[in-house]
Amino acid sequence: MPGTAAAARGRKGGGPNTHADDDPDSIDAPSDKPTNKPRKHQRKPMPRKLDRRHRALCRRLYSQHQCLTKDLAKIFSITHATMKRVVINDYAVSDNLDSDSEYILDDDVLRKMKQLDDLPKRRPTASAAAKQQNKPTSQQDCVDLSGSSKQVHPATQKAIPRVGAVTESVSPPASLTRTMELFPIYPMNKRKIVQFLGNLGFTDVHLTSILPLLEEGGITDDAMFKQILTWPDNDIDQLMKDLEANKCLTTVQRIRFRRGLHDRRNEKGLLST
Repeated sequence: MPGTAAAARGRKGGGPNTHADDDPDSIDAPSDKPTNKPRKHQRKPMPRKLDRRHRALCRRLYSQHQCLTKDLAKIFSITHATMKRVVINDYAVSDNLDSDSEYILDDDVLRKMKQLDDLPKRRPTASAAAKQQNKPTSQQDCVDLSGSSKQVHPATQKAIPRVGAVTESVSPPASLTRTMELFPIYPMNKRKIVQFLGNLGFTDVHLTSILPLLEEGGITDDAMFKQILTWPDNDIDQLMKDLEANKCLTTVQRIRFRRGLHDRRNEKGLLST
């Protein structure tokens, strides 16, 4: 019988060993010797690098910050280096000024900035001094080595001013003038000095003072927005145009601002019929 033969072979030890784990001399028994398998490399946690989009955003913000610093220096008739020191050292905080009042006055900030211009500057290095000596003092000192005099078209001689450029001859619009009169100078609670300088009464600088509240997408209970609620629609539209012209307000922010302003005026019954 095939069944009895298989059972006999199992009894004689010819079948599979089912007790290999119990026998220490068995081949299939687990060994206590360490294996030579390669271990995985334990990497240290590295800071995540910015992707290309974030790096481009950082470069754009840095360039805008540099342009704004130059504009502020031109407005206050101080050097660019002084304006950078003002931004870095945060001189607009009330503790750093000689003012005991709650609000910082325009004269205090301007006097502080003028004092910074009188401070001794750092001595230039030897290489910087050599470059300054070799630098031509005027355009007439530059020698044309090509030997050919090219006529420049009259239309291309004047540089095209960039959008939002601050010039001394530009006067602020009527809506901004009214905004400057109504908005009080409040102590700065953020690190950016630009938000404080925006209340000093200048065109491009002033616009940045209300941007943080506009970016929140709604009208807060701040005093400045209580004043805006009473404005006629024409002045509000002009303010929106000024913000868009200076590239200080995006389309999404403008829509959210107008929607929040409409709802708040509707609650207070100030909508013009």
